[in-house]
Amino acid sequence: MKLSKIVIRKKILYKLARHKFRGGKHTSVESVARGFPKEFIKDVKTEIKELIREGFIKVKSTHYGIHVSLSMDKKEEIEKIIFND
Repeated sequence: MKLSKIVIRKKILYKLARHKFRGGKHTSVESVARGFPKEFIKDVKTEIKELIREGFIKVKSTHYGIHVSLSMDKKEEIEKIIFND
């Protein structure tokens, strides 16, 4: 079974929104990928990079890895992606 790109994006954005990782609160990329089946981890990390390029997720570099949080600038767009089919 293969998860579609849209389903993966929704789950990533929903997980960050549910745990309120916005603005100054951030989490590691590995923590975001946790919870997906092992065979989808590569796809999840690819989608996270794509969401960063599109500006939905912001990056914070730390000495122990890259952390991500939702962009407050695109809050309405993120909510549309999560809650609309």
